[in-house]
Amino acid sequence: MIPYKTFFNREAAQELQEILGEHDIPSTIVENFSSVTLTFLNNPDDSNVQLLLKQSDIEKANLLLEQLAEVENGDPDENYYLYDFTEEELYEIVANADEWSKYDYDLANKLLTERGKDIDINSLKQSEQKQLESLVYGKSQSMWLVFGYIFALMGGLLGIAIGWNFWKLRKTLPDGTEVYAYKERDRIHGRIIFILGVAVLATIICLKIWHG
Repeated sequence: MIPYKTFFNREAAQELQEILGEHDIPSTIVENFSSVTLTFLNNPDDSNVQLLLKQSDIEKANLLLEQLAEVENGDPDENYYLYDFTEEELYEIVANADEWSKYDYDLANKLLTERGKDIDINSLKQSEQKQLESLVYGKSQSMWLVFGYIFALMGGLLGIAIGWNFWKLRKTLPDGTEVYAYKERDRIHGRIIFILGVAVLATIICLKIWHG
């Protein structure tokens, strides 16, 4: 299974899990997810709960949520919290559709239209592109790269682990695409740290055997 949606609490994830289960789409909830090798690094994702689906069920789940949203949007509740959102906040929803439910996305579009606000497609596409780049490349971890070099030169396994993570760690985007978690520059440093750490550790082991 791969990550499908990310939530800040288990209740929200369970609500979606129940809906999917009613339509024979199995899912799994994972809390406090993180790679074991990332326990000493900043996790590229900030949320705590993920709903996992089979890759083959993602399209089916997307279609189901779209259909449910269409039904719900036919008679929106005027007490719904989005009615209190400012235009800027509604634009934020439209620009970051993957972070919101299909219902919220469609209702935000509807409210903006009712308020006489034009939705600038080009601006939204630019915003979505920036968000995608942020999701793809993550944040630079210069401090941990420095630590990686230090630990690698000391011949420690921690340096090797840091290097491996920066070099090989991958993550899954909301659309199911799997990409590397760090920028190419950081990945190059990660590879150097990993190779350096292995070389230093191997040298230390050989010297100990030699002086046996």
